[in-house]
Amino acid sequence: MGSESEKRDTEKGWVYFKIQIRNKSVPYCLPLLQSEQPMINRKLTVLIGRAIKGADLTPQAGGLLFDGEITLNIYNRYSLVGVKGADVQELIGTKVLDVEEANDHVTLILSCSAKIEIDLADDAYSCPEAMQLRVPGEPIVVWN
Repeated sequence: MGSESEKRDTEKGWVYFKIQIRNKSVPYCLPLLQSEQPMINRKLTVLIGRAIKGADLTPQAGGLLFDGEITLNIYNRYSLVGVKGADVQELIGTKVLDVEEANDHVTLILSCSAKIEIDLADDAYSCPEAMQLRVPGEPIVVWN
């Protein structure tokens, strides 16, 4: 059994290949690793350049409201880095400069030199969902 052919579709985030099973070619596909996917497939990039209009960062139920009525609800552990006394009002009006996504964490880098670090490790879960992104007109994205 071995790979006969392979095609990477980075636009859709899949790798397609055919394998031989009992002398028969069978199509198969798997998702690309996150590091292989273009930024367009990383859903949180929609936040880049968006200003924070509202913030409620209470433990286990944080939420951010962005321009365009986009919301990010955070249910996992998270930390606010670079904000005096963790005053969320300092975040209002700041923009998301970048988003770093990995398997075990997400970091939102803000224009006020602050960061919101969200823990996605297995032991960080406090609810069935880790995060939820709502973009008007788009399907809801859930991290679990």
